[in-house]
Amino acid sequence: MTHILSGRGARTLVLALMAGAMLAGCARNADRVTFNGVFYKQKSKAASKDNRELFVVTVPRVNRGYDGALAAGAYEGKRYCVQNFGTSEIEWYRSPLAPRGTVQPDGNKLTFTGKCVLW
Repeated sequence: MTHILSGRGARTLVLALMAGAMLAGCARNADRVTFNGVFYKQKSKAASKDNRELFVVTVPRVNRGYDGALAAGAYEGKRYCVQNFGTSEIEWYRSPLAPRGTVQPDGNKLTFTGKCVLW
């Protein structure tokens, strides 16, 4: 037996689904980390399969703010090391902590390299 929702029931269902979708979207935005008020889609990965301690961080959309992009790169490096090795100590080779202006963007992205320091 099929059941078709009445106009009022259908309206209530649609409103409930919309409210749930809005709350789910808010939860995702609350988990985002911003730097100088800007969200960057920074990413990190192992530099090689043989040695995961070495990593590369990329931060796109530098045009949204150079200082924020540097902070996003430093954050992502620490996140990578903590998540993979339980340490936040990094030996940077190309560092987001270098004096301002010494790390130049490649197009509209910054790239950093480092090594997670294990004890």
